[in-house]
Amino acid sequence: MSPIALAARSALGLALTLGPFSAASARQLPETLEQARATLHREGPAAALPALETVLAAARDAGDRVTEGAALRALGGAYRALDRIADARSALERALEVTAQSGDALENGKARNSLGLLEWQLGRYPQAIIQLERAATRGRELGEAELEGAALSNLGLVRDELGEYDRSRELYRRALALYERVGFERGTSDALGNLGGVDLLLGRYADALEWYRRALEIGERLGLGPSMSVDLLNIGFCHHGLGEYERAIEAFDRSLELARSGELAWEEADALRGKATALAALGRLEEALALHRDALAAYQRGGLRQPQVEALAELGALHLSLGDVSAAEESFQRGAALAREIGNVRGVTSNLLALGAVEHRRGRLDPAAALYREVTERAREAGDGYHETLARIELALVRRDQGGFELARRRWWRARCGRAARPRGSPRR
Repeated sequence: MSPIALAARSALGLALTLGPFSAASARQLPETLEQARATLHREGPAAALPALETVLAAARDAGDRVTEGAALRALGGAYRALDRIADARSALERALEVTAQSGDALENGKARNSLGLLEWQLGRYPQAIIQLERAATRGRELGEAELEGAALSNLGLVRDELGEYDRSRELYRRALALYERVGFERGTSDALGNLGGVDLLLGRYADALEWYRRALEIGERLGLGPSMSVDLLNIGFCHHGLGEYERAIEAFDRSLELARSGELAWEEADALRGKATALAALGRLEEALALHRDALAAYQRGGLRQPQVEALAELGALHLSLGDVSAAEESFQRGAALAREIGNVRGVTSNLLALGAVEHRRGRLDPAAALYREVTERAREAGDGYHETLARIELALVRRDQGGFELARRRWWRARCGRAARPRGSPRR
């Protein structure tokens, strides 16, 4: 999904002071792990990573399998947020093994939740649903509201991608009720933000704005820099949807400031992209193009490949707006190639869909039809009704231009009865 849509590195000092672990210091491992997790939520994954890696090594040296499993799970989440997909999958799959061996049912459920979120990020929706439903069941069985709520909320993200907004809204509301019952404010902020995401996707910008403002209030009170940056980003998209472009730019600038102060590369680039959309809406296309390029460079500096796929698609669309078809084609081809490289199913289909539009614009109808058919098949296999619907509509339009009006009419009607297109939005990560 496109936005798409989460300081000082004090954790580095923590990691360096750990040193070799005695039996006494080994008993402090769980507390040290919690400190690293707090850094993760307040300052972001890059700041927390050194401490998490050090705790993992110390837990292994001490033979503490419980802390090892928990540290692996936390590391997997940090790697995922940094777009280190292979490292994230390795850590999370190892966390599943270690927690199963140690009998830590709660951490095992949390690892499944994190693995499900990774599958969602890659557009592997059936696999995401399996892991997240198992995590939600585990949380419910254990009476652990935070785990159950997190899994339900992440299931909502998957349902958003599938266009099942009534289901996703219900999942977010269930998560919110669980979090409020146990007083888990950080989770409450996440659930509020995700409820805002549904309204944003449906074009209910004023309603979405209220959800995000409530989430932001909690983030400000708790000092959650990454979450605040994401909330401000989405507030910017709400103002954009309301046609309040200057207010949108103000929100994007605030998000950008937080991201840069916390060295949050992903959030920084997202804010640059958001500001570019507002500038484009104001007709300032050359400025927007420069910001899109800055965003792409920021992703590249951070080694963030998955969001580069989305950024390349947006850059290509902007090139098309400027009439530069060749540059647009190059961006879409780079995006599709990168998506294939990292296994991002959604990224492949969205960029192939855009390449089909390029071929159609050039009057190359047979290549355009072939691309749309490929997207239809890929999207169907992935359970991605949104891109399947778009591809069917575009294929019908190509058939119309090829002279098959009646076939085009039937194809268009079949697609029109599917899911409606959604506006550009950013689910909460």
